[in-house]
Amino acid sequence: MIHMQKQRPIRATGWRLARHALFTFNNRRLSQHLAPEKRTSLAHLHQTITRMRLPSGQMRLPGWLTPREQQTLYALAYLLPGPILEIGSWLGRSTACLASGIRDSTQAKTLVAVDLKLKPEYFRPYADKIGFFYPSTSDLPLAVVDKEDFTRNVEPIIRAPGGSRQVLRENLTNLDLIDLVHVVICDFRDAPVLPYRLVFCDVTHDPIEIERNIPDMAHLLAPGTILACHDIDATNEKCLHKLLPFRYSFMRDSLFVGEL
Repeated sequence: MIHMQKQRPIRATGWRLARHALFTFNNRRLSQHLAPEKRTSLAHLHQTITRMRLPSGQMRLPGWLTPREQQTLYALAYLLPGPILEIGSWLGRSTACLASGIRDSTQAKTLVAVDLKLKPEYFRPYADKIGFFYPSTSDLPLAVVDKEDFTRNVEPIIRAPGGSRQVLRENLTNLDLIDLVHVVICDFRDAPVLPYRLVFCDVTHDPIEIERNIPDMAHLLAPGTILACHDIDATNEKCLHKLLPFRYSFMRDSLFVGEL
């Protein structure tokens, strides 16, 4: 069973503490101006989401989220009720944004972060890149990465003791966020089934991946769920709209946010 987590104190000194207090006050003021019936409607939340700030500043963790994308995930986790599901944690940049939003909202919310146990045998050359093949016997990769990026940023992590899960937990511990996150190593298809109000998905990098994964999320989504997907361009966005009946959606850089 997944239990609600207690809030953790924030470690900060000097100007960082002052900035955190100022941004926290601004975020609370913006949140308090929302009528209760508008707090779960993405159309009503959109403007507030873009005006909120990430009090701790940009997350200095490995990952590919832009500052605006980080701020958006933070605001979504701050404003929306739980539970919240993250699919694809890697080393915790997006996880930390979501957990920080929960912490600063001062509300108890469940955050479930799921990712696969990444093993070296899942990676092999594919054309001029390195493909991620899961299971390892697959003919087509779930994702591809430049060889240089793989050698520098991925391979050292997956070959280290404990792998990406260990680094994820260490990063969240260093940020005093570990108690706010329920880390689960599994395929998202086996994720705990809860009435999620927000799902952040990082397994929708191209139409093939979208068409493979989105239908398998049906049991995790419901009317009113807000789905946020990373690495979305115009082609990927069109594919998402083809598969899911979004009431309202918007883009922040390559982050798609849509309400079902």
